[in-house]
Amino acid sequence: MHEVIAFHIRSALRETHPTWAIPVDLPELTAERLAADVAAAFADLDRRQIELSRQLTPAQRVELISTLNDFLRQAQLAAIRRDEPDINEAELQRKYLMRIGIQIP
Repeated sequence: MHEVIAFHIRSALRETHPTWAIPVDLPELTAERLAADVAAAFADLDRRQIELSRQLTPAQRVELISTLNDFLRQAQLAAIRRDEPDINEAELQRKYLMRIGIQIP
């Protein structure tokens, strides 16, 4: 039996209808279905990405990878700073290295 989920919608008439619920049957989630959904979602994107990357020179590819790596590094540092706003720079770098799998003695 499928589980039922309800989406609560605020009513414009709060006094008479504080919330509304719309029941929706959930599809069965299987590994095969999940894999198929992910493959379908990225199939077109992957083809375009490959076509675009073939047009890049080796130097442009290295620059693109470097830019992506820098973006990901900055995102990780920002996440650590968000979780620990008073962290000092040395501890920030140590936690970053631990997050990316580098063991610190």
